[in-house]
Amino acid sequence: MKDVIIVGGGITGMLTARALHQAGLNVLLIEQHELGRDSSWANNGMLAPLYPWRFPAPVTELMLEGLRHYPILCAELLQQTDVDVQWSQSGTLLLDTKEREVAEKWANRYQQEYHWLTGSALHDCEPKLASSFEQGLFFPQFQQLRNPRQL
Repeated sequence: MKDVIIVGGGITGMLTARALHQAGLNVLLIEQHELGRDSSWANNGMLAPLYPWRFPAPVTELMLEGLRHYPILCAELLQQTDVDVQWSQSGTLLLDTKEREVAEKWANRYQQEYHWLTGSALHDCEPKLASSFEQGLFFPQFQQLRNPRQL
């Protein structure tokens, strides 16, 4: 008999099953397709939404808490499974500058480092960027992993 049944084998379902199992519960994880695919695959390894300021405060707070813990989780998984999900704090560069003001307000509210980049600073940040791009907003603390490795 199972203590908990989790429907959905994306990263959230898998991590929930792991935590419950570690707490001593007998867990059944059900997924209709392949584990870690669908939504977890579609996010392309990004650990923060592309436009986090579009989400309500509780979602932002949960996301930021996750970002604080993800490096520790990745190190634990590497030690326990020998699978390196290739976590990195690579940052996110946004070239959609129409939301600059709201993005900066969000960053200030949640104490997230950001840089408004123009000209050569922008192209130093992303050397293969087309020359037609002239400005962008860079969040250096945002993280990613190689989503094919999370399985």
